[in-house]
Amino acid sequence: MSDQAGTAETPRRGSRWVKWALVASLALNLLVAGALATAAWRHRNWGPAGSSSIYGFVRSLPETRRAAILRAADAERQKLRPYWAELRQARSDVAATLSAKPFDATKFTTAHDKLLAAEVRARTLAHDFFRSIVDKLDDNERVALGQWLAKRERRSRRRDAWRRHRSSDESSQ
Repeated sequence: MSDQAGTAETPRRGSRWVKWALVASLALNLLVAGALATAAWRHRNWGPAGSSSIYGFVRSLPETRRAAILRAADAERQKLRPYWAELRQARSDVAATLSAKPFDATKFTTAHDKLLAAEVRARTLAHDFFRSIVDKLDDNERVALGQWLAKRERRSRRRDAWRRHRSSDESSQ
């Protein structure tokens, strides 16, 4: 009779490096998940894309009010398009004068003054656009807009404070 107990192979266990690789992989996955969770937590109040403009507030209104206000706002917004194009062109002209060789200070000053005038026109029309939307709101909606703007300002201040803190950390390195 043969002795089977002495010749039986024991099941082979995985090598040590595979176990360490699995542990390292788990640690890396937890690190990435923590980074994503931290980013989501820090930015939890920023809201969806497009929520930083007056359109973000209008989208929060009931459907019937939203549709009426957006129709009127879109008509007003179309009036801004030529001024945005003028502003883009003025910025492009300033960039061109800065990179021209040889640099002509007079051309730069002229282009920069045109840029300022285009910015003032565009901002003035943007303020008129904002007023046109506010004029269409009822009393409750205006109060809600005021609260929305205050909340947006608080978010902006927190974000700016975080950026200042972050830039001071980077400059001290």
